[in-house]
Amino acid sequence: MDGDETGKPKGLGQSRSFTAILALLGCGALASLLYMASDLIGSLSWVGYSPLSQAFSELNAIGAPTRGLMLLLLAIDNVLLLAFGSGLLAARGRKAQRIAGSLVIANAVAGLSLPLFPMHVRGTGPAGGDLGHILLTIVTVALIILVFCFGAFAHGRAFRLYSFATLLVVVGFGAWAGMDGARLAAGEPTPWLGLKERVNIYAYIVWNAAFSIAALQKWRNRA
Repeated sequence: MDGDETGKPKGLGQSRSFTAILALLGCGALASLLYMASDLIGSLSWVGYSPLSQAFSELNAIGAPTRGLMLLLLAIDNVLLLAFGSGLLAARGRKAQRIAGSLVIANAVAGLSLPLFPMHVRGTGPAGGDLGHILLTIVTVALIILVFCFGAFAHGRAFRLYSFATLLVVVGFGAWAGMDGARLAAGEPTPWLGLKERVNIYAYIVWNAAFSIAALQKWRNRA
């Protein structure tokens, strides 16, 4: 892809590469929409499941009636994130955006490994049987926090303030939800766990969509 001394692409208004990068950057917003749809579809498909008191991960747990469906939807979601991360790298934006793109790709790869690290429906798994899932969750959370930290500096001051405000919500509600971890592992009731966890999740995926749209608009303006 050619560019002048300012780094602005030349003659890419109708080019395939320009359009391809637009599509890749848009995949971030699509991934967020699919994740929301997955939560809704999974919650409605499991009779008796409570999104207010049960964790999102229980929808894809071993023994859950929604496991197969959720694994498929989440795999598609992570493929979209892979595409988004690739777009962030290909768009040749700020260094912070390129690092964030690499982290998005790493997070998507971790997400695609979910079937290898399953959890069990509460009260049905062997002692320590969900350790792999817990470790995968820790890795995913760490990657998401890093995506926030670098993505915040990919755009202007307003986006940076929004990013760190959202990060506070994500960390705060994530820690609050984590307090129910022992009760969940023991198969005990966890009132409001689902709500606390979903505030954490939805704050992140809405930010991810905003990040995607901001990167897409910046790339379009370079044409």
